[in-house]
Amino acid sequence: MNFPYKYPEEIPGWFPHGNQKVLQELIAQRDVRHVVEVGVYCGRATVWFASQPRIRAVLAVDTFRGNDEPYLQAEAVKNITPYMKEIFYQAVGMFAPSGKIAVAEMTSQQAADQIRQSGVLHDLVYIDASHKYEDVAADLAAWWPLTGKVLCGDDYEGIAPGVVKAVNEFAKTVPVNLRIGGRFWWAVKP
Repeated sequence: MNFPYKYPEEIPGWFPHGNQKVLQELIAQRDVRHVVEVGVYCGRATVWFASQPRIRAVLAVDTFRGNDEPYLQAEAVKNITPYMKEIFYQAVGMFAPSGKIAVAEMTSQQAADQIRQSGVLHDLVYIDASHKYEDVAADLAAWWPLTGKVLCGDDYEGIAPGVVKAVNEFAKTVPVNLRIGGRFWWAVKP
């Protein structure tokens, strides 16, 4: 596939400016240095994280197989999904600072298990993989203990009711002070 993107903002995917603004504040306020991004699609957010001056390392976790969620069935997205792994690696190679990004090509749960065994906490974990309730609930349960400072994610909105339900239940059971800004949600560790 020919890589037609000239600017990071052209990389296919969703990473709203509202999310970026709140993340910049959290990164500065909490001195975030190490990030895990669970669900990277074509790498738009990955490149953004790696380009932040404070960030030293980004672990990008994805199977690169896509899924059967309705938003991925739209024609424009459907045509990109088979190439998302190739687009991701090209985008990272073209736009991200060298050496900042490691890739775990596996499920979220497999990556969490490996990190749990290593005993390493990551400052910020960004959840944006499957939007199905069961998957989001499993991601929150797996990654909260591995999060050193901030657990956050995207798609807290009506088109992703599984995200909203799982995040709300998580906030009640942990308990955490859940914050919402637009479709972005976050919880800061005490």
